[in-house]
Amino acid sequence: MTGDRPRDQPVLSSHVVGKDLDVVTFVRNYMQFVFDDATLTAYGSVSVTTPDGETTNGMSCFADRLRGLIGKVVMTATERDDNGLELVFADASMIRISPEPSLPEVAMLQVGDGSIWAVW
Repeated sequence: MTGDRPRDQPVLSSHVVGKDLDVVTFVRNYMQFVFDDATLTAYGSVSVTTPDGETTNGMSCFADRLRGLIGKVVMTATERDDNGLELVFADASMIRISPEPSLPEVAMLQVGDGSIWAVW
């Protein structure tokens, strides 16, 4: 489900590819990733893969690895067939947001004043 956007390009890649990850916010039961004027809210399961390996929320090094991606450029953003999302950074690090069976939404992207948005 999406708001206004070009129909020939996936909304995620059109608003985060080529942008730095500016902010990572941890909220009680979700996380937010800010890229310039786009905010990606992750409700699903989040994992981070770096050269040091893969970590998931709850592991001791998870927050440090996410913070380590601040300032890095997103090279690809993929909307997966299972409604999950993958963001790959210039150094090959990756954020993966996967569906949680108990939740109806995986993530939401809001751009600017909210006139452009998408929900997975």
